[in-house]
Amino acid sequence: MARLECRGLRAGYGDHEVLHGVDLDVAGGEWVAVIGPNGAGKSTLLRVVAGTLPARGEVRVTGNPANGIATKYRSRLVAMVPQNPVIPDGMTVLDYVLLGRTPYIPVWGMESGSDLRVAHRVLAELDLDTMADRVLQSLSGGELQRVVLARALAQEAPVLLLDEPTTALDVGHQQQVLELVDQLRATRSITVLAAMHDLTLAAQYSDRLVLLVAGRAEAAGLADEVLTADLVRRHYGADVTILRSPEGNVVVVPRKRTGHPSPRSEGSL
Repeated sequence: MARLECRGLRAGYGDHEVLHGVDLDVAGGEWVAVIGPNGAGKSTLLRVVAGTLPARGEVRVTGNPANGIATKYRSRLVAMVPQNPVIPDGMTVLDYVLLGRTPYIPVWGMESGSDLRVAHRVLAELDLDTMADRVLQSLSGGELQRVVLARALAQEAPVLLLDEPTTALDVGHQQQVLELVDQLRATRSITVLAAMHDLTLAAQYSDRLVLLVAGRAEAAGLADEVLTADLVRRHYGADVTILRSPEGNVVVVPRKRTGHPSPRSEGSL
């Protein structure tokens, strides 16, 4: 299984540096969730690991340098599910998933029978095989999220990056997508690095958490080590209660602050 190592990552946009020397380790087959307030650099970190944003520092996959290698070969090592994927107009589900085979197709070449078999296998794994000929714009939000995941899995990369994978999904589809990733992690021996804003979901599905604040890793460890009321208050500016579910999972519950007037106007329901 692939091991992901990041050392001294520095990156940003123009003259604005977002990451300030981030170190990160993800063991083979592990799921690490990167959490942190808005603007902490979570998406930037994933873009650096994916190779879509230039950076200083070092990224290694199973000991092999991923910096500076051609996009085609890096895409065989790392696949990414972006927060806001580009959805081409009029493209079918099958054709979109086949885009994940691009790293294996020669220049001016076409998809081979092997590429088609991989795409159809992934569609079947994600229960999308009956939708292969549907246009992307006809899908629901949950269906589309699974299709974007299918494209990433078609790359057959050992490291999977997820950037806010449950954004804009209802609770049922959130659970569906995360359970699917967890199942595929086991069956495919995939290593997962995910940026997640929901602290309870991050605690429930990941093996470890990394708290990123202002481009620096402020804390790392198990959920009950990182998700403390003090750390959440300090870095998110939120008052929370930390609970335990019957299954032993950490649950982060926002606590209503007393002494504030009701936002409802007189006579409202």
